[in-house]
Amino acid sequence: MGSSSRWLRVAVAWALLAPARAALSTTQTLEGVGGVLQHFCSQKPCVLPLKPLRHEVEGVGAVTVAVGQEVADAVEAWALAARVQGLPLGLDGVAEAARALCIQKKCNRGVALPPAQVDLEGVGTVTVPFGREPSELIEVFAAQAYTAGHGLLPFETHQAVMANLCAQMPCHVPLTEKTLEIEGVGEIRVAVGQEVADAVRTFVDNARRAGHAVGTEGATAIMERLCSLKKCNVPLDLGPDTLKIENIGTVVVGLGEEPSVKLLDWLERVREAGQFVGADAATKILQNLCHPSPGRKVCRVPLNVATWKLNVTGVGMLTVPFGAEPADSVLGFVESAVAAGHVIDVEGASMMMEQACQAKKCYKQLDAVDRKLEVEGVGTIPLPFGHDPTTRVTNFLHQARQAGHRIDATAATQIMQGACGMRKCHRPLDVADFQLKVKDIGTLAVRFGEDQKGVPPFYF
Repeated sequence: MGSSSRWLRVAVAWALLAPARAALSTTQTLEGVGGVLQHFCSQKPCVLPLKPLRHEVEGVGAVTVAVGQEVADAVEAWALAARVQGLPLGLDGVAEAARALCIQKKCNRGVALPPAQVDLEGVGTVTVPFGREPSELIEVFAAQAYTAGHGLLPFETHQAVMANLCAQMPCHVPLTEKTLEIEGVGEIRVAVGQEVADAVRTFVDNARRAGHAVGTEGATAIMERLCSLKKCNVPLDLGPDTLKIENIGTVVVGLGEEPSVKLLDWLERVREAGQFVGADAATKILQNLCHPSPGRKVCRVPLNVATWKLNVTGVGMLTVPFGAEPADSVLGFVESAVAAGHVIDVEGASMMMEQACQAKKCYKQLDAVDRKLEVEGVGTIPLPFGHDPTTRVTNFLHQARQAGHRIDATAATQIMQGACGMRKCHRPLDVADFQLKVKDIGTLAVRFGEDQKGVPPFYF
């Protein structure tokens, strides 16, 4: 009972000193408490001395909570000091220490060790929790930014972020780009946030394009050496890049091959098979080949998708778009010229084809064969290449009527349809009735194909 009374008096005295303790440092508080205890213990012996709390953490050291000190304050100070020394202490270890101490002493607040953060405009925020190395989290952030489409950020940017983070918390592991000199070939550099496998693949691709013989064995050796410098998360892939084009086929580009060159060869085979891939579609395919996935191809040679042109004197400009067959373009040009009133015969068209096929490989012959349409019981309509079918049919009908054949509008229309099935027609056949208004008499009407006697010749 006497011992309890003494401790009660100490507790009361300690409570009375609370305002003073709040304004004093830890050392001053301990001195004041020591004085109070010395006073009471000089009158009656103290059985249980008032002393600091201590908790040992393996590999880090002991955290000590002084008499009158808040556990959270002691743990925070201890944790920060441990990290300054580079000791292996994270948030889990801090939480465990705090829990152990709060069992022995009442805790009035939780431990607060906020993360260090740096905002990178347009990219995101680098967050480093207590106990983690900033260089490690910058690597993770850079890899995520690359996957999100921001590309490999400049090393200078990462250095600036690192400096900012190290001003907020201790840094013990430097941020570096991993490099390796390959004799006779050059230096391979693994950027911050870049997978080693991607860097090696790109290096091998560039080396082969430059004429160096870097095989699978050599690439594997490079990979192994770099993986001893930086953690590797994915295996090395030296297979070709492939891109499937719907309803056409698959483009395959091996390491060391230029995508635009391989694509052009592939497009030539597509055109030879009778399929058309224009300039816009070809450009999009090349863009996909050059950026199929992180760490893949970089295109150095552009794809020439220019239109081939030939000035045809007195007629116009012949154009052969990228991916088109010269024969189709020449035929289209001739048809347009015919529609405009020009005549381009087989010889003229052949000269255009010859020049076009010197500039571009031709897989198709120009359909420049003269044709003819047999009209049963009447005669033959010649339909030569490069001439207007409507004019030919009109002349034939006129000659047939003069020869005594009666061909009405319906029959003439059928003949015209037959001609247009052989040659492209650009204007319709005029099968309207002939009408002439005569003053004070009326209207003279002659049906198409009829030979009205008594009507002056110039009416027909």
